[in-house]
Amino acid sequence: MMNFRAVAMECFPWAYDRLRAIKFMIDTKYFRTCTVEHLYGGNVFKVNIADRIGRDWYDHDWGRLGEFDLLSTKGLLDGARVFDLGAHQAVVAMMLAKESGLSGEVISVEGSRHNYEVGCKNIVLNDFNNIISIHAVVAQHDGEIFFDESLNGSVTSNKSDSLTKPVRAVTIDGLAKQFGPPNVVFIDIEGHEISALKGAKNTLASLVTWCIEVHGDKILAKYGSKNMDILDFFNSSQSFFYRSDEREPFVKLEDPNDVPHERFFLIIIPKILQK
Repeated sequence: MMNFRAVAMECFPWAYDRLRAIKFMIDTKYFRTCTVEHLYGGNVFKVNIADRIGRDWYDHDWGRLGEFDLLSTKGLLDGARVFDLGAHQAVVAMMLAKESGLSGEVISVEGSRHNYEVGCKNIVLNDFNNIISIHAVVAQHDGEIFFDESLNGSVTSNKSDSLTKPVRAVTIDGLAKQFGPPNVVFIDIEGHEISALKGAKNTLASLVTWCIEVHGDKILAKYGSKNMDILDFFNSSQSFFYRSDEREPFVKLEDPNDVPHERFFLIIIPKILQK
């Protein structure tokens, strides 16, 4: 049976679109913004709270990310160059900048104009000089792509939606050519992971550690792929670690058939970095 949202989208697309636009305006333009201060992985940051998702995600202390412990000697070192792709409001980018030190560099890429602007404010508010913030979507090809500018937006083919905007598209290889090859790449782009990896042929061939939030077969299916397709971009010279819950430790992925069908977190480390 169709749920109410699905019925509204199919039968009254114009009304559903209008309601989404009004909701986005309420969530951003009329949201009572504030600045909070919390511990994020042991670092004290000031963070702009500019919408309800930002409030839910960032208005509390964070523990240290499990990815950092696994990568502390495997790419995420002092002086590392890190690509944070799908950076939201740059809180994780700031944590990564602390991990990579003053001699490191974080390239923060975010497709939502709202989240990008809040992220820029957070970077300035905390006096970071080693984070470069870019308003763009990571994709298979450089150019332009349509993006749903909701609070946690994603690439879309629905060009008629009022929240859909054309946004600059960049490739991972293009970023590497512009800023230098990364040591670590973090990807959290709401199901568009496969497209991003298709634009990373040269980067995939180098010694890079990858941290990918894989959003589940159902979401990836919107872009013609599935979770298992992620493994096609890597090979036996790399080790795989995964977890299905952010509260769990990472464990080694021994059998490709164990790849979950739902959302999970994947880390790929070149074996040469594990010696």
